[in-house]
Amino acid sequence: MKKYETRLIAFIDILGFSDLIKNPKITTGISETSNPLENLVSALQILHSEARLEPELQDAETKLDYENSPEKDRQVSIFSDSVIISYKVSLLNECLEELLDKLITTQLRLFEHGVLLRGGITIGELIHKNEFCFGPGMIKAYEIENKKAIYPRILIDQAIFNHDNFKNTNLLKMLIAKSSDNFKYLNTFNFFKEYHLRYESLLSNLPILKIINISVTIEKNLDTKDKKVREKYLWLAKEFNGFLDGIKKKFEIPDNHIDCPNNYKIKYN
Repeated sequence: MKKYETRLIAFIDILGFSDLIKNPKITTGISETSNPLENLVSALQILHSEARLEPELQDAETKLDYENSPEKDRQVSIFSDSVIISYKVSLLNECLEELLDKLITTQLRLFEHGVLLRGGITIGELIHKNEFCFGPGMIKAYEIENKKAIYPRILIDQAIFNHDNFKNTNLLKMLIAKSSDNFKYLNTFNFFKEYHLRYESLLSNLPILKIINISVTIEKNLDTKDKKVREKYLWLAKEFNGFLDGIKKKFEIPDNHIDCPNNYKIKYN
């Protein structure tokens, strides 16, 4: 008889996807010559491919490592712009680190298309095999994404931090932040500031440039008359400006420098 498993579960989707379908031009601005519909399709393809991405197995030793890795227990289901990824919790830390790293990579690639993710990550009871996925854990992850996340962020449920297998590593401390409304979430900006970036020039550093490009989408949506939409992008604008402040402080960039991060800040009322 099939039984529920306790699994680490992520429910992820594209923020405002129905609005993007109705008006694909919302995402344009990063490339004014791009076709809005092609841009949206490309974003979906990125989301799907990153969710399903598995490591390349180059030799027998690598294959053995893979057989004993969290990837072996990873299950993925995809429907339109929604992705469910789950793991067993026996290797909770390894799985969580891998999951968060995958989501950061996905979001960075989607920044180029002016597309943002929102999601919920939790631990719960689930049956998940390929596209077959159901259980109270999935409902919980969906409700976190749908009712609590609100902004373009991926919330991480407190149940994960309370689990016996969780250990707060330096990497997880870098990946996870606490918001003003007391939710823990995946901090994409901080991770790149602390882990990936080596300062040469803001305009020649590809990861920074991709992140800076998302400001076009943020500014466009801050001009909307829809208060709920503006609220979401106002939150992201504050995160973005905080990221630039962090770069300025980390690399001790003076205000009069040609590449001072202050030059790229988003202005809002």
